[in-house]
Amino acid sequence: MHKKKWENYYPLQNLLTLSLDSPSGFRGSAHRHAPEQKHIICPDWSKTSPGFIAGDVPAGVWKVTISVHCVITPDCSYELTVRGTGR
Repeated sequence: MHKKKWENYYPLQNLLTLSLDSPSGFRGSAHRHAPEQKHIICPDWSKTSPGFIAGDVPAGVWKVTISVHCVITPDCSYELTVRGTGR
């Protein structure tokens, strides 16, 4: 049955997802196809990106995991930039 609907999946796109863990534990993840993305983590839930948990942003070691789900292009790369307020 699914084979008859293969056209619904076009255009095929690369999919790299991002998961974030703070020193206190899991803070969320983003599963989006957009080629450029910006995610915000902050105490204000109205400013925190969908898929992430708002709350204090503690100092310490944070872990970012980039998972590769689908790469269909000859080249696929990413650039990760992390910014803080330094409060």
